[in-house]
Amino acid sequence: MKKLLIAALALFALTKTNAQSFMHGAGTGLSVVTMKNGDPSAYGTLLYSPRLTVMETETSSITVGIPLTLGLAGSYSYDNYYGESSDIQYLVNAPLMVNLNIGAGSSPITEDRFGFFIGGGFGINYGNYLVDDVIIVDGFEYYDQVSKNVTTYGPAANAGVRIGVGRQTKNIEILLSYMKGINETKPNTFGLACLFNF
Repeated sequence: MKKLLIAALALFALTKTNAQSFMHGAGTGLSVVTMKNGDPSAYGTLLYSPRLTVMETETSSITVGIPLTLGLAGSYSYDNYYGESSDIQYLVNAPLMVNLNIGAGSSPITEDRFGFFIGGGFGINYGNYLVDDVIIVDGFEYYDQVSKNVTTYGPAANAGVRIGVGRQTKNIEILLSYMKGINETKPNTFGLACLFNF
């Protein structure tokens, strides 16, 4: 993989590149967060993915972008003794990603109808999670889950495919993403999304 990226960078250095381009897309998806001291949580998400080409040719590019993900999850329960209870959870995931793009969606001038991309970066994740905690009442310890705001950061990776639709460079993107938090509760954030790139 390392040799492939070095070869791609060398190819771009030897190839005439065009001017930088701004591209963006929006869509929806699903994120699942797992952590060492809490239950897995699933979030419905909205995404906005702006990116700028650093180097580009007619059929490939290297881009820098921030695919911003906003997610919501919730639960509702009713108990005869405790009554109604509800809990809303949220997350904001914002990694800085460098991607190698081939084919459709790689640049505004490509005519390819199919493409793919792969990349890595570093991100920040802020969310409200249900985590295990110890509650002390009258000197006794009770284990319960509490809602806690957590900010984490760590390495991120993504990959996906793009399928050209309509005229010009519009395309549909299917995106897989992952981020590993390295502090606090060390959450793993997995994402699957579908975007329309303008």
